Amino acid sequence: MYSKNKHFHEFCGKTGGAIDVGNGKHVHFIKDSTEPEDNHRHDFQATTLIDIPIDFKCK
Repeated sequence: MYSKNKHFHEFCGKTGGAIDVGNGKHVHFIKDSTEPEDNHRHDFQATTLIDIPIDFKCK
């Protein structure tokens, strides 16, 4: 769901090292901040997917 002002934040960064999750698979941890937009930014934490990677390239 979008907020009333419908603004977006971009981010592009580098993950931490591989974290073994068993069966020859791994994930990566991400902790960063978005680019400032509309006079604010957001801190976030996430992990990459184990299967079915998404083909996405940062600008």
